[in-house]
Amino acid sequence: MHNITVKFDDGASAENTMSAIRELLWQRHRLRKGQEDSFMVSNLAEAADIEGSTTRVISLLLSAVASVFLVVGGIGMMNIMLVTVTERTREIGLRLAVGARRRDILAQFLIEAVILALFGGFLGVLLGIAAARRSALSPAGRSFSI
Repeated sequence: MHNITVKFDDGASAENTMSAIRELLWQRHRLRKGQEDSFMVSNLAEAADIEGSTTRVISLLLSAVASVFLVVGGIGMMNIMLVTVTERTREIGLRLAVGARRRDILAQFLIEAVILALFGGFLGVLLGIAAARRSALSPAGRSFSI
């Protein structure tokens, strides 16, 4: 496969230049009307637009997946805290009998939930950074083909 790269002035129309190149190649390849092109003429600006739209779609998909993971993580956190409260009913009753207010018990569980969420988030960020560095250093990540 051979490539020909053509650069033209900013004032020139890309469509006119591409059609002139296409006509010249039709003449050189001795093609008649109705025959299939034996060549391909493409514009790098169109390729860049396609790449940009693909990048936007991938970003949206990744954002959607991340949102789903956050919702699932929140549900998991809620279930863990529900189990924690259920298993500690005796402790809660003892604290209420000693004189703790409902607000104190709620604050205790809220603080536990926040610490658990921060620790989990911090651990997730560390694992994400480690995975990103590992994939960037792998031989598959450095090779490319043209």
